[in-house]
Amino acid sequence: MSSEEIKLSNFHCMFFIYHCFAAFSDGKLVESERDAIMSLLYSWVEDEDETNKIAQETLQWFNDNVESEQEALEYMSSMIDFLNKNEAFDIYQKEHFLLDIRNVSRADGNFCENEKKWHDMMASQLDVNIRVSELSINEVKDRVDLTKRRPIGFQLN
Repeated sequence: MSSEEIKLSNFHCMFFIYHCFAAFSDGKLVESERDAIMSLLYSWVEDEDETNKIAQETLQWFNDNVESEQEALEYMSSMIDFLNKNEAFDIYQKEHFLLDIRNVSRADGNFCENEKKWHDMMASQLDVNIRVSELSINEVKDRVDLTKRRPIGFQLN
């Protein structure tokens, strides 16, 4: 299925962000993170077949489009903007999503400072006042403002 035929959902965005966060924030994606990502996505979708389909579609799109950490960060920023504009993605879901990000980061036993910075950038974009890094509020805002946004490439719902 080509990416043009896939309808972008919150769950595609979430999986993409979880995956990129795990793969690029500390430079490696390990099995414990993969397992955590699938478990976390399943907690949102609650259907194993649908969860696997979302993961497969998103990984295919990822493999076709993401070549570097910078590209991953730019696509993630666009997807976070998409989630933030979705009225159904309320403050409770935003906070749950950020908790998931922290859980993904801890899945390999190491919540490094770069992961904390990426978390704080996501929280800032989502207008959620949760910070875990050593960055100041202004430093987080500056990083968010300087991050280019890339067109996502999925059809929007």
